[in-house]
Amino acid sequence: MVPDENLKIGLNTSLELGNRCIRTIFSECKAVGAILKEIFENGKIKRDDLFISAMLPPIGIRYEDVEYFMKKSLDDLQLDYVDLYEICSPTGFIRKGDTLVPLDDNGEVLLDFKTDIVKTWKGMEEQVVAGRARNIGLVCFNQEQVQRILDNCTIKPVSLSTELHVYLQVKDFVSFCKKNGIAMTAISPLGCPGLQGILGAFDGKKLVKNFMVVAYFFSTCIIISNNELL
Repeated sequence: MVPDENLKIGLNTSLELGNRCIRTIFSECKAVGAILKEIFENGKIKRDDLFISAMLPPIGIRYEDVEYFMKKSLDDLQLDYVDLYEICSPTGFIRKGDTLVPLDDNGEVLLDFKTDIVKTWKGMEEQVVAGRARNIGLVCFNQEQVQRILDNCTIKPVSLSTELHVYLQVKDFVSFCKKNGIAMTAISPLGCPGLQGILGAFDGKKLVKNFMVVAYFFSTCIIISNNELL
């Protein structure tokens, strides 16, 4: 998570340079909300001038939790609606209160292997109907998972953010999204140094163990063979 002061500097600078799209994650909504309140109050930029998105966090990827986390994000952002609300992953964490990364007694991440993305999507659609989100989208879903949503939805996802870069161009997937009217966005196509904090040092077991969790969680194309990262 970006320190609040750095976040304020970065957000204000980007807006001064003409950016009007603000993508937030759950843990930063409160800090972003305070910055937005100040921006709106000085009158330089209006809410309608911005495209603001928020994410359903991993601990909220269940139908019964969608509305709670949607409302919590809106309260923290001090907004009545977001332009886009995204499911952050096809796989969630078991919820233990509002702890964003719940761990068991051995320090292992509590993955929710019973995540029902179709049912969760129904909760996302309800946020559009309620006026809390103008659009809804997906993050790190693969083609099969996106198809399941399309086969069972009443409101289609407008966007998909996923791993996409020169070494992983997924051309068939890009074509699939275009065909279905889904805008595809690349996640960190120039790299993501912040992931080092998740993966740990490049010291063998720790790297592989943590990377397997990250690979499963984000459902991306990761090659792991013979306990080595290739």
